Amino acid sequence: MKVVYNHDIDILYIELLDEDVFTTREIGENCVADIGADGRLIGLEISDACKNGIDALNVRIEQVVTTETDLRPPSDDEARAKRKALREAHLKAKA
Repeated sequence: MKVVYNHDIDILYIELLDEDVFTTREIGENCVADIGADGRLIGLEISDACKNGIDALNVRIEQVVTTETDLRPPSDDEARAKRKALREAHLKAKA
């Protein structure tokens, strides 16, 4: 995965797969999805990224998936714990 931000034109591109793009689909006002020939998502382009609240200079990867078992949805308890930790980190950063 590769994340590229072009400051001059305020576009954030998230490349998920290094493959040729077969088609593109607009999935939101400022978001375009690149799709491969096999239907898989290749990447996302977000225009006016900073204007839409994305702090492109401070984009961080929150989780790296290393195995297929990591792809399972979190349990309710895991999801609550993660939300709580994120809220606490956000409040701590503001202090």
